[in-house]
Amino acid sequence: MDRLFDNSDLTRFRHCPTLFVRAATSSAPDSEASEYRRSQYALLKEQLLALLGDGEDCAADTPEQSFAKFRAAAERGVKAFNNVTFVDGSFCASVDAVRDRGEGLEFFYTKTTPKATDSAVAKAAYIDAVASKSGYPPISISVAVCNRSYVRRGAIVPDKLFKLVDLKPRVEEARRVVEDFFANAERLVKEPITCDMAVKCERPDKCEYYAECAAVPRPCMLDFHGIDGPTTYKLFASGCKSLDDLLDNAHLLKPAQAAMVRMYLTDDKLHIDEQRVRAFLEKLHYPMCFLDFEACQPALPLYNGTRPFMQIPFQYSLHVKRTQYSELEHYQYLPKRGEDPRPEIARRLSNQIPHAASVVVFSKGLECKVLGTLATRYRTFGHKLSLVRNGIADLQELFASRAIYSRAMLGSTSLKAVYPALFPGDKSCDYSILDVRNGAEAMRLFTRAQYADAEECERFYQYLYTYCGKDTLSLARMVTMLVAVTGAQVGQRKSHRKRKKKVEQKEEETV
Repeated sequence: MDRLFDNSDLTRFRHCPTLFVRAATSSAPDSEASEYRRSQYALLKEQLLALLGDGEDCAADTPEQSFAKFRAAAERGVKAFNNVTFVDGSFCASVDAVRDRGEGLEFFYTKTTPKATDSAVAKAAYIDAVASKSGYPPISISVAVCNRSYVRRGAIVPDKLFKLVDLKPRVEEARRVVEDFFANAERLVKEPITCDMAVKCERPDKCEYYAECAAVPRPCMLDFHGIDGPTTYKLFASGCKSLDDLLDNAHLLKPAQAAMVRMYLTDDKLHIDEQRVRAFLEKLHYPMCFLDFEACQPALPLYNGTRPFMQIPFQYSLHVKRTQYSELEHYQYLPKRGEDPRPEIARRLSNQIPHAASVVVFSKGLECKVLGTLATRYRTFGHKLSLVRNGIADLQELFASRAIYSRAMLGSTSLKAVYPALFPGDKSCDYSILDVRNGAEAMRLFTRAQYADAEECERFYQYLYTYCGKDTLSLARMVTMLVAVTGAQVGQRKSHRKRKKKVEQKEEETV
């Protein structure tokens, strides 16, 4: 062990001892999620320090050096400090700012969450313990959380952005876990790693050591969707590892879950209920559009009129097929850095989506919410966007209702699972080779791009264009393939089909 245990180690220890040991004894593989959290934290800390005013910077290459700078400054009579790390033995605790108001030391740190969680209380208890043992007990430990009712108007106003919550009165709530950390941290890193996998391994994000802890060939039973988390990991711990093991143990599941396991894992065929799929497809007509949005929820509001953690659509991809025989037209949009994307998204979509077109999406929740919000906010385009919203066709319904399924989907109804099952071997829409592989990564990358230099921003935007465009292209290809397989009559409105039927009936009577 060549480093001190810090605040992050306590967080990992509370979440999962195995995660704590792996991170303490090896270099953790970096992830877009961790990079995003660091960038959001840095932005919020900058605003907190602006709120508190100038202070002597105690940042240093090592915790010991930071602590030495703080002590030297305190001995000189300095009363305000930024980026301070306290050290006691094998443990160190960092805070964003320290202020000496005369009656004692006040500590401040930021959180990228909208409220003071149990994790924030545990961190405060740890800071309190380490600082006190090092000879600098605080009289208050305030966490700065974002005020979700704050609306940005021009430059960020730090004293309105934050709510400062003193957690010093609550540190006793987490005293036991902190003492447990002090007592066991050094011992755990010297012992063999034990992997006790559970639901926590996937929350809030899938752990970077997930595959290492599972230690089985993939796909395995952990990759199957549709079984509740506790049951999944209980079976895994009992020795059920592979997909075949899961099929053999289906009798241990709840009836609905067992039925799903048998449905997906009994054979490798692609199952399509042609009647149900045809009924869905024949509700569509040309012109036909395929739409996908990406949205972000930044802690620090990016645009005027937005709040912390407010959902903001920042990108869309739209493929348009005007007739059965026409080529796909592709439209997409990302805003200039610093420019509110919402008014331009509303304007462009109103112009680019043909009148009375069928609009196909995959999992309509985000698309309906965004279109509804844009229609309300931008009245000029409200009627058109409301019509689009009300007429959306959600292709995911076919997979959620099991009208289409195969073993390759592993019970999942996500686009990233169903497209490869319909087009095995097709690499043109392979998300695994992209720099952005899902919506969460797209959200994080866009937010980072707003603060990056011009060259890096352009690179991030290219990643986002490639990702979002593949989503709508996948939708178009799936609909085309399903129409061909089922023989669905798509292309005429219902009234036109009725008129055609009457003409055919008259011709038969004449004959």
